[in-house]
Amino acid sequence: MSGYISLRALAYHLVNSGQRDPISLVHLVALGGQSADLLHLLKASGEPLGDLPSPRLQCELSLYAQQRYPVVQKESGKHGLQHAIHGFQHSPSLWETPLWIPYHYVYPDLPLLVYYQHVSQHILRASPCSFEQLWHHHLHRTIRLIALQVLFDSGLWDEIYEGPDGIIAVDHHTQLFLLLSEQYLTINKPGYQQHWQRLGPLFIGEQIFN
Repeated sequence: MSGYISLRALAYHLVNSGQRDPISLVHLVALGGQSADLLHLLKASGEPLGDLPSPRLQCELSLYAQQRYPVVQKESGKHGLQHAIHGFQHSPSLWETPLWIPYHYVYPDLPLLVYYQHVSQHILRASPCSFEQLWHHHLHRTIRLIALQVLFDSGLWDEIYEGPDGIIAVDHHTQLFLLLSEQYLTINKPGYQQHWQRLGPLFIGEQIFN
């Protein structure tokens, strides 16, 4: 097991290194930085935390993923790991509880393993997608991962759902309905006050650094 580091603890490492940009936090989580082992590797590289890794560091991360992937696959079971990877990469077509999230808490290097598998598949298939496009998609999915963690870790919400257009969190006691999405979204739920926020780095910054 690769020790789990909370988002606030990870943000503390960033602030200590002189960075307070939520985009840097997204990059760090996307590289598996919530794993104690990977965070140690990233810090030992001497490169700024939260920056895109150099070609040399990319090779080190790739080697880590190659060695780590079969270990996680064996521990979680083939279908367990594939379920987690699919949940990370794809939004459900209907509003569903994100049952893949617990895998991230057990295997916090999951984002790096997801990216490693995604890139490997595209290379094998000779896909026309560029690495920049793959990385952009990975960062997009990482923002969702972070937002879901923020909601679960807060303990404030009775129900949390992920869907094709964003994330929903429901507090039955206060009858509050939180919607997180990239574009404005409204859902009719009688008797509940609806609050919409844009799903992006600004939301992450407000929740983690403030």
